[in-house]
Formats: sequence, structure tokens, C-alpha cells
Amino acid sequence: MKRLLIAGLLACPLCATAVEQFSPSAAELRMLPPFCTDRLEKGSGGKNVASAARLGKANYLHIHHYCFAVNFVNRATRAHEKKNRLYNLGLAKNNYLYVINATEPRFWMRPQIYVELGKVLLQLKEAGDAVRLFNEAITFNPAYEPAYHALIDLQRQSGRAKDGLEVATAGLQRIPDSRSLKKAYLELGGKEPFPEPVVKAAPVPPETSSTPEPDPAGTPAGAAVTTAEGAAVTSGLEAPGGSAPAPTSGCRFCPPEEIQRKWEKSFKGGQE
Repeated sequence: MKRLLIAGLLACPLCATAVEQFSPSAAELRMLPPFCTDRLEKGSGGKNVASAARLGKANYLHIHHYCFAVNFVNRATRAHEKKNRLYNLGLAKNNYLYVINATEPRFWMRPQIYVELGKVLLQLKEAGDAVRLFNEAITFNPAYEPAYHALIDLQRQSGRAKDGLEVATAGLQRIPDSRSLKKAYLELGGKEPFPEPVVKAAPVPPETSSTPEPDPAGTPAGAAVTTAEGAAVTSGLEAPGGSAPAPTSGCRFCPPEEIQRKWEKSFKGGQE
């Protein structure tokens, strides 16, 4: 029976991948962020663990799934066969989605997770969902530069230089000192002077009157208003065992549906 099992695994590379150790090996763990070693070797409690304090207790509890996701992406990169690469990308996608659903809505790592998951989705030929995640990263943190570059790279690959220039322009308005965004802006046809940075309005001092009058929209004057950038942003992609809430962000840089359908059919995403 043992010989038959070994023979079956040798005859089925995908099966061999399926029974590979799920958690990172010692060598793989050294390629991951330091908090992965803390979470996987010191347990979920996080007592007296600096990375647990930095991530937040509720997020630290689930962060090992992020570590799994990154490790599966690394395995996909090393895979020689397409089916093994797709298998590991699928596992990475599921673990990223788990983290998005399980961590706090305002977890500071969300923009990074959105962009990393978006790049996985591109390789799985799910470009429309990838673009929405890149947009969500920008909505969550308009100064998160990798999200702009992810969108610019995709627009370039799709031959949509004008749209790429729009993204680079928006990025420079938020991150005016970025050399890489300036370079992309010029390469995509932008001209100097570079776009003016967005100036945040100065906070208005609170009124001293006793009862604020409601404004025409029904919001009391002086009351806190939650904007799209301040709202919780989660992926609308379905995760194993349930689905995340619909994203509260708009999709400013999403192309028309017709273009997205073409992407789904023709975008190669490194699967050749």
C-alpha cells in the first residue's frame, strides 16, 4: 500500500503539491516578515510580543493567514508547472480573503493586502476584481504608493496610456515627492509642471452655541461625517465560509465593463 501511495504521488504533481506541508518550512519562514515567525512560533496570545502590539491583538490573532498567503505566492513563483502555480495562487487568494474578512476594518495593513491580493488575481485572470482592490487600497489610504503603480502597470499592459496618466496624476496629487510616480507621469505623456498636491482643509473650530442647527441634508452642524476615505473598506470578493461586506469605496479608476470583460478573456497574467 505504501509503495502504491508513493507511486501515485509521483504520477500526480498536483497531488504532491496538495500534500505539501501547509505551513511554511523553516527555510520558507526566513523569507517572510518577522511577525510571521512570532505568530507561528510563539502562538496566538501575543503576550510580551512586540509585533502583536504593533499589529493589534485582534489582527495578530489572524495574521498567520497573511503569512500563509505570502508563502503560497512564493511557492507559485518557484513552481515549474502551470497547474502547481495555479494551485498555490488559489491557496494564496483564499488566505488573503480570510485576512480581509477576519481582521479589523481599519487595520493599517489593509492597503498592502489589497494590492498583494490584486496581483494574485491578475495571475488568475481576474483583472476586474484586481482593479477594484487596487482602488480600495487607494480609498483606504490615498498615500499608499504601490496601489497607484499597480494600476499604472496594468493600464500600460492594456495599452491604456491615457488612463495610466490619470492614475499617475492622482498619485502625484497625494504623494508629490514620489520620483517613481513623476517618472511614470512623464513616460505616459504628462508635462511639467507636475500636478499640484491636494491641500487638506484646516479643521473648523467647533461652534460654541448650545444646539447645532441641522443642515439641508439632515446632518447636524458640527456632527462627524464619515467619508468614503474614513469608512471601513473590505473586499467584496467572496471568501471561504462567507462573504465580506460590499466595498464602501467607489471604483475611480475602473475601466468600463466592456473593457473589463475583454481583460477577463485576454489578459495573460503570467500564466503562459
